[in-house]
Amino acid sequence: MEKKGVNSVFRGDIQYSGLNLEDNTKASINGVDFVQDNENVIYSVSVDDNSGIFIKNLKDRSEPEKHVIHDNKAVFYNIGYNEKTNQLAVAVQNTAWERNIAVMDINDSSYSIITEGDSIDDNPVWGRINPKILYYESAGVGRDNQGNVIGFAPRVINKLDFSTGELTEVASYQGFDCIYPKVDSKDNLYFIKRPYESSQNRKVSILEYLFIPFKIIRAIFKWIELFTIMHTGEPLTSRGSNPAKSKQMDSKDLIINGNIINAEKILKENLARGEKYAGIAPKEWELVRLGEDGRQKTIKKGVLGFDISKNNEIIYSNGKYIIKISEDGKEEVVEKVDFVEKIKA
Repeated sequence: MEKKGVNSVFRGDIQYSGLNLEDNTKASINGVDFVQDNENVIYSVSVDDNSGIFIKNLKDRSEPEKHVIHDNKAVFYNIGYNEKTNQLAVAVQNTAWERNIAVMDINDSSYSIITEGDSIDDNPVWGRINPKILYYESAGVGRDNQGNVIGFAPRVINKLDFSTGELTEVASYQGFDCIYPKVDSKDNLYFIKRPYESSQNRKVSILEYLFIPFKIIRAIFKWIELFTIMHTGEPLTSRGSNPAKSKQMDSKDLIINGNIINAEKILKENLARGEKYAGIAPKEWELVRLGEDGRQKTIKKGVLGFDISKNNEIIYSNGKYIIKISEDGKEEVVEKVDFVEKIKA
């Protein structure tokens, strides 16, 4: 196992004010989990070219954040805390096209890489009954003869048994991605199964490459405009002298959960099917449970993200609502929130 050092500049307890964030600082929360009976939240964060992991006391907001690790060469992404072993599994990215799973003790500012290879490994989660089992999603990186990245393979769910060292691919389906592994109190595996979008399925012209920056800006604008329409009923900008007669926006370039979907079209389709809480997630994005017998069962269609509480309640997002599914199958709206992709119960 490869051992990594840390930058000592952030050792000890710090507060946000100690970071001296400027108006143009680029910051993002990359991953979140709970520790110590949910009294503390542990999170990974990126601030400009630095990334780190910190712990915040939820009951005492005045208590400064506890520093776990910090690095200016690696980026820490999604995390999974093991309450039985006090270990943290985290997705660590050291290069642009390679992300691996690492394990660390939250009291020790160092980590060990446990997955290697030309792949994107992410979203680690520990078994609840067996704390020596770790699930994570993985996608192989495709390269041409010159070593250039040309695409990614479908995402699969892997299972790593630390007691035996055995690595098993437990969920993979031809033509589909398997993402966001979670487990319930009986260690049944849950994940989202969605159609795989390959960049190699179609030929790309030189003009398309030239228009990539424009398409990214356009996608961001479409996201903001859809948000405005959903909340105000009106478009972000008028098109001509009579906005009421303007053409409805085309949101085909809206990017959700790493995939491009037509949110406006999907919402209309879901409403037409009579869904009680219609969202913008495609019905092909299914929340699936994989039992110990290997049988797959679709729990819910049209799911962007989800989590499972300690009492086995499923909390999921369909892009417009946060909804709770109790063990008896009843659904209840927790909150109306747009565009939520990741949930931590």
